Amino acid sequence: MKKIETYDASLIQKYGAFAFLIVMLSGNCVFTNNFMRISTLWLLIVQSFPIIIVGLGMTLVIASGGIDISVGAVMAFSGTVLAHLMVNLKLPLWICIIVCLLSAAALGAVNGFIIAKFRIQPIVVTLVMMLVARGLAQLVTSGRPVPFSYMPLNKIANFRFWQRGLPIQFILALVMILLFAFILKRTVFGKQVQGMGDNFNASGLIGINTFAVTVIIYAICATTAGLATIIEVGRESQAEAARMGIYMELNAIAAVAVGGTPLTGGRARIWGTACGALIMQLVGMTVNMNGILSSWGMVAKAVILILAVYLGSDRSKA
Repeated sequence: MKKIETYDASLIQKYGAFAFLIVMLSGNCVFTNNFMRISTLWLLIVQSFPIIIVGLGMTLVIASGGIDISVGAVMAFSGTVLAHLMVNLKLPLWICIIVCLLSAAALGAVNGFIIAKFRIQPIVVTLVMMLVARGLAQLVTSGRPVPFSYMPLNKIANFRFWQRGLPIQFILALVMILLFAFILKRTVFGKQVQGMGDNFNASGLIGINTFAVTVIIYAICATTAGLATIIEVGRESQAEAARMGIYMELNAIAAVAVGGTPLTGGRARIWGTACGALIMQLVGMTVNMNGILSSWGMVAKAVILILAVYLGSDRSKA
């Protein structure tokens, strides 16, 4: 009986998110007015994009046995840096993007360094970084929004292929998903990440440089937050320190959990994370399109998250 239960849990972790996404899409096609439009699908992808991208970095962190609740604040900091350089200092866009990504990566590397060097719990370190990064974002812009329009970043973030059909977010998300899937499945680094989550102490004994890997993992996670904020700043035509990235850490962690990656670490489901992000956004879209109070959408997300964690857990050990 225990073997059967473990096997079922493995199936749920692998395919549960995809199956549930199909059920939700099918249900909306039947019961939600005007849902069966290609524009609705593109809107879902555009709105899910930041959760997917940040979720990929979060998958690495969680697979290694860690957690990062500072990604939303990192988005705010790197986004305000981007807007400040682009609007106030009028630097070339490519320089602004590079500095944006480097500033995000630096905060992530600091997270990883402190966690690895001083053996402090990741949730504590990233909680502190969440406060620091949000404060730095406020300082960069003096607490004021930085609006802009008709700039190259607007064109990039709102670019559509084939007569304003396929959004650029779809291509970027697909490339990032394939890249992270390759890293985790085909590289030594990917094996080391999952090995650390499976047994951290044993990883050190077999020669894995846990210090370096930890720093790199958190730097990558923060960089994905920086990448997501580049597109979001361009799409919204402003950077606002107090609002950017709000609840992003919760949405990203939820996407990872719903996608089948155990919160205890050891395994990673990259495609599952993408499905989980789409599910989280689709819940909100379903609520809005059916005229239901948004509060019920939050309740639904919480229920889905709890069920995903429960069904994906290895209860054979109980």
